[in-house]
Amino acid sequence: MRVPFQLAIILAVSFAGDFLHSFFDLPIPGNILGMLLLFLLLCLKIVKPRHIEDVAGFFLKFLPFFFIPAAVSIVAVVGKLQGFILSSLVICVLSTAVCILVTGHSVQLLNKLTHNVIYLKISKRNPIIKMARRPVLISQRQIRLWKRPRSAR
Repeated sequence: MRVPFQLAIILAVSFAGDFLHSFFDLPIPGNILGMLLLFLLLCLKIVKPRHIEDVAGFFLKFLPFFFIPAAVSIVAVVGKLQGFILSSLVICVLSTAVCILVTGHSVQLLNKLTHNVIYLKISKRNPIIKMARRPVLISQRQIRLWKRPRSAR
């Protein structure tokens, strides 16, 4: 009974996104609006992650299969793309590089803004890597000691 309920939540949010797209004639696709709506519901804790985790996990597990129709349609129109293959390849490579750069810089900026640094809590039993809210200085010696096997200490 749990899976149909979770599927109903995801489908209702998806249909709500499609409805918003068609009713307000928005330039954003309905499936994107549905994902934004689901994100908003999760942030406001109206929908809890446990309410959708099984079905969402299933969809994520089989995510590559959802790209098969798009790949087949590209193969079907490859004749029309004959003159644009090189430019399409350049666009794909450049957009991937821009995505990687923007993601890396965003993570670094967020890390600086929140002052989260990785520190090592070295105990006699087991070393633990944790995130700290405040900067903690770590010496290179501590890191080397932590990486060494116990017998070499």
